[in-house]
Amino acid sequence: MVEALAGAAYTLAHDLTQAERHFERALALDGACVWAWNRSGWVSLYHGDASDAIERFQIARSIGPDDPLNFLCTIGIAAAHFEAARYDESARWYTRGFVEQQLP
Repeated sequence: MVEALAGAAYTLAHDLTQAERHFERALALDGACVWAWNRSGWVSLYHGDASDAIERFQIARSIGPDDPLNFLCTIGIAAAHFEAARYDESARWYTRGFVEQQLP
């Protein structure tokens, strides 16, 4: 978890190279680290790799289906579809993410 949190901090600092290193370490230590899969999906998206981002977000969703922050993966999938110019699919995922965020 510490590696995933470090990766998240580097993402916020716009140092995507360091962020990727920490996410890869986090996943090497714990391949089921939902936070590392989620945040590394955002890094993939920032690099313009929508398909890799979607795959990473889907992995995070499948590992932690009851995670209360799952809606962030859904929003990430929406953003990746938008990046890939699949606007109808993007709108569908954004709507789903907003609904998931409202669930108790």
